[in-house]
Amino acid sequence: MISTSRLNTVRKTIQTAGLAGLIQLLISRYKKRALRLVLMPVALPLAFFICVISPWIRVKLIMLASDRIGHYAWVTEQFLCARDMSAAENKQLCITFFYRNPGTPVANTQLHRMWKRVITILPFPHLLSEVDRYLLYMSKTYRDDPLKTYFTLGDGCDRWNLLGKVPRCHLYFTRAEEQKGKKIQQAMGIPVGAKYVCILGRDSRYLSIHMPNVDSSYHDYRNVTIDNYKSAAEFLASQGYYVVRMGKHVQDAFNVNNPKIIDYANSPYRSDFMDIYLSANCFCFISVGTGLDSVAQIFRRPLLITNFPLSNRGIWPDWCLFMPKKVYDVATKRYLSFKDIYNLFSNSERSVPQILHETGLQFIENTPEEIMDGVKELLGRIMNNERYSTTDQQLQQQFWHDYPQRFSDNLPLLKTPVFEYTQMMQEGHLRIVTSFLQKNEIMLG
Repeated sequence: MISTSRLNTVRKTIQTAGLAGLIQLLISRYKKRALRLVLMPVALPLAFFICVISPWIRVKLIMLASDRIGHYAWVTEQFLCARDMSAAENKQLCITFFYRNPGTPVANTQLHRMWKRVITILPFPHLLSEVDRYLLYMSKTYRDDPLKTYFTLGDGCDRWNLLGKVPRCHLYFTRAEEQKGKKIQQAMGIPVGAKYVCILGRDSRYLSIHMPNVDSSYHDYRNVTIDNYKSAAEFLASQGYYVVRMGKHVQDAFNVNNPKIIDYANSPYRSDFMDIYLSANCFCFISVGTGLDSVAQIFRRPLLITNFPLSNRGIWPDWCLFMPKKVYDVATKRYLSFKDIYNLFSNSERSVPQILHETGLQFIENTPEEIMDGVKELLGRIMNNERYSTTDQQLQQQFWHDYPQRFSDNLPLLKTPVFEYTQMMQEGHLRIVTSFLQKNEIMLG
């Protein structure tokens, strides 16, 4: 008897990829089953052995989200922060081994190289995935481990603000890498010691090349027009900063006639190494909450997140500033309130594209002027010369007061409760761009 979920998968595959896609799906599914049978004679005894020694030595296997650069950077760093915080409380010897997401490409070779210096990443990911799967069936203690539960099976959102509690990134560059990075940076036209700002947009080209067999169109509502960032780039250049447009595979060029503004994404200098080096060492990072900006985030660089859809689950408390996309109702010719956006998208089992299609709603990108205002406020916050009025504080409080607490669990191993969004007003935490709230006060509802 074929389950309803499998029938739905078959229908969706036929609709999106046709008969060829269905054949590919069937091959991959039966290939996976055959591989499991081949690996069973080795994987099952290994899992049994780990269970036997667990009263004295706990062995934990963690699958890394190595195929997506944002997840690989962010979730891994978050896990290590939590592990560091729990080490003092956990008296039992525990050994953690990591393995790559089997059957998928590594999103960034330099990031992978740097993680291997910090954690033990074992070979044979297919085998380890099977051992991990058996352990989840065989051991309730293994299955219920808090760190494994939240970071292997969870969505990776830092609901405990762990990055805000651990001051330094676990990753580091070697001396040779530092010298290499500075040399390439100079060749790009950025003097050593000069401050530069990274700008990252989002379009569909990266995933279409990196994961060509995966339909990622359901993410398209997160895309932005990179030209909307030109005015902000020119402003930054006028203030003495160099500006580096980031990206691995991008749809449009970033043509600005200014020697301080560099379209690195379309330059011969672009590489996996420089993606990480530039992101880790920038003065600040302007992005949309996607992929590479997580590298800047784990290196604790100040972030301005623009065009963030409030339909997405998590807002990270250690971002510096952000502004959301607005949602426009074509039928009524009005913008939805922030609260309407939360309720519409967070309380539905439908995907975001489905809701947009069925309701006739549209996400509206931030304007060049809004992005410019955000950049100016970001610089003011970094330099500690930004001042906020009582009215500004009240608008911020009103927004966060209505923002839904979407997470209900805590991290018992750390005695760490879920971060409350109403805490955003505390010093050093995330704010919405002030001018954006002022101009859209009516959307507070």
